[in-house]
Amino acid sequence: MNRVLVLICLFCVLELSAQKAKVVILMAEDCPVSLSQSVELNALENEFADRIDFNYLFPISADYEAVTAFMDRAGLHGTWSIEGAFERAKELKATTMPEALLFSRSGQLTYQGRIDNSFSKIGQRNRGERIRDLQLAMQRTLDDPGTFLLRTQAVGCLLPLQKIEESNK
Repeated sequence: MNRVLVLICLFCVLELSAQKAKVVILMAEDCPVSLSQSVELNALENEFADRIDFNYLFPISADYEAVTAFMDRAGLHGTWSIEGAFERAKELKATTMPEALLFSRSGQLTYQGRIDNSFSKIGQRNRGERIRDLQLAMQRTLDDPGTFLLRTQAVGCLLPLQKIEESNK
């Protein structure tokens, strides 16, 4: 009996270790900040794709061809979705594109906010020291999967409030 329990527990540990952390990134193919941030996202995919799943949501798009062209132009390789993306963004309480939400292997939200501090507001680039917020959060999530939540203010194109209000009806 004890050997069976040990084997079951070992299997559970192996299954948990095989599961990756996940980042969900809201994007808009016609938002200049989304395109600009794709350079950093591409670097993050190259650094973390073996340990973190990259999922891109396009909550205000209905054009598969435009999103496919955007992903190709941006050089992003994660999975992406249009269908149900707005509802998922609403569930996650996300409001900006791009906005990143990072989940640990156990599914706990560990980070929500900007990709980095490249922009202080739309159309205005920061000129100071670059802070790679999402990269730092990813490393921390992988190194210490304990309970913590970091938040930063995402800068980019806002989800249209009218669409949010219509979906509440």
